[in-house]
Amino acid sequence: MWILWGCSRFQLFEKLWPNYLNELKQALQNKNYSEYKSVAHKLKGAAGSVALKDVQKLAKQMEDNAETAEDAQLEAWLISLVTDIEKGLKALNQVLDEND
Repeated sequence: MWILWGCSRFQLFEKLWPNYLNELKQALQNKNYSEYKSVAHKLKGAAGSVALKDVQKLAKQMEDNAETAEDAQLEAWLISLVTDIEKGLKALNQVLDEND
């Protein structure tokens, strides 16, 4: 049962995370730090729902510091975010494949 529930959440996260990334990039480009913070908050929750703890931790850091960090740091977090998400999704895919 958990695998099916987790699988649907996983598929939703897999579908939505590129949108979150684009929203974060747009917010940074527009220097809309409150929007960056808001999107990071949504991403934090989404990552937590599929047990991507590293992504959740990074998104919390992004959320907590969105309005005080330098733009270069906000950009660096976006790069790290992609790496962490891809790594986490690969691991989740392996787990789901093992349970098929």
